[in-house]
Amino acid sequence: MDRRRSRTWATTTRNGVMALAVTVAGAGASLAIGSPAQAATTSICAVGSIPAGWVATMGRANDPSCGYLNRWQITNEIYPGMSMCAASNVPDGWYVSQVLANYPDCAYLNRFMIYPY
Repeated sequence: MDRRRSRTWATTTRNGVMALAVTVAGAGASLAIGSPAQAATTSICAVGSIPAGWVATMGRANDPSCGYLNRWQITNEIYPGMSMCAASNVPDGWYVSQVLANYPDCAYLNRFMIYPY
């Protein structure tokens, strides 16, 4: 195999593998989105919004297992003084008492400390 043909084969193979990886990650993400109703804490890929009643407590930017989208750890157990990521809305009846800007554990979004009214 000459050099030009070898490079073309390698590029085609690499692109095919990447497409497969993104497809598999997307399928895993869609399965993860259906699971929050069964658990108090779970992880989801950022392919859509965080489900109502849930808040993001941690995030990882550009997670390879999510097709290089963000991955969020989410929970529906909310308590006074907890920290949450700005990827999710502050729950109704709660207020933000502190903001930490560009927080690494929230995929570089803001992190909020929340309390009930």
